[in-house]
Amino acid sequence: MASSHTTSRAKTLGKPRVIDLFCGAGGFTAGFVQEGFAPILALDIDPWAIKTYIANFGPHALCTPIESVKRFPEAEVIIGGP
Repeated sequence: MASSHTTSRAKTLGKPRVIDLFCGAGGFTAGFVQEGFAPILALDIDPWAIKTYIANFGPHALCTPIESVKRFPEAEVIIGGP
């Protein structure tokens, strides 16, 4: 995964990192951020959902199918929406 698509380790120092699969607009991410987690990658195939996610949480979200991701960054938690 290219570093431009993820939050650098320096920005997440001291916070557990979370990856959100099938993220939608970021409802699960919002809850994890409120609890002190740092989102580092989010994926969804809906371009409108990704635009909303990026507006709320930053540019670490990708509008792409999960099958196209060759490598995932290290994270303490992986979550996924329905």
